[in-house]
Amino acid sequence: MHRTTMDDIEDSGAIGELKNVSRAMLRDQTYASLKKAILTGRIAQGEKLNIRKLAAVSDFSSTPIREAFLKLEHDGIVVRAAGGHFFVRQFSQKEVERIFHLRILLETYGAAKTLEYITEEDISWLEENIRRSEEALAQDLISEVSELNAEFHNYLTKISTDGILQDLLQGLSDKIWIGRSTALYAPGKAENAITQHRKIVVCLKARNLRAVRRALKEHILTAMRIVSKEMARATEKRGHGRK
Repeated sequence: MHRTTMDDIEDSGAIGELKNVSRAMLRDQTYASLKKAILTGRIAQGEKLNIRKLAAVSDFSSTPIREAFLKLEHDGIVVRAAGGHFFVRQFSQKEVERIFHLRILLETYGAAKTLEYITEEDISWLEENIRRSEEALAQDLISEVSELNAEFHNYLTKISTDGILQDLLQGLSDKIWIGRSTALYAPGKAENAITQHRKIVVCLKARNLRAVRRALKEHILTAMRIVSKEMARATEKRGHGRK
């Protein structure tokens, strides 16, 4: 029986294929890491993305970072300016308000189905999510709070078993993430978001649809007001910087 040797592998072109796979995995890993940093607010809206600096402080080389930027540009969360420089997309005030109002419409609509199908196990999951959020907040891990916040809302939608609703929210997912994270990074607001999550769970346990919808609407409107305020403050700061 013929045993495969390294020469056989090289002759077959398998080494080249393995290199291609490795490069694709590295690009995807870089993309996932950068996207997570943007969506959780560790890299802010409007921030310039410097390939050399990112390569210097990470385990990634310049090539997969640039490829990740191109993929993020395709996602619509990174933009390329004149000269080829990349920036995290800065959403306008109107865009932000539209995103949050769509969230209100979709999430309050889904509340009826969520309430219909929710179980005691689901309630326990939501309460554990809140507990972990409080633990992360106590350690000032705001990006982790942001991830748990997203998981909380995604889980509510999942309970509803409404596939169309899930698809619609998935289409807004990246934009919702960025808005949510901006709100959570404002001083004292992550704690407020957790308190509002607890209120939503109390309403779910009481099986009160009107109260659940009201709590969800209040929660999302609060986040919208915070993001709008932070955007106005950033615009004012940039204006002073140009004087």
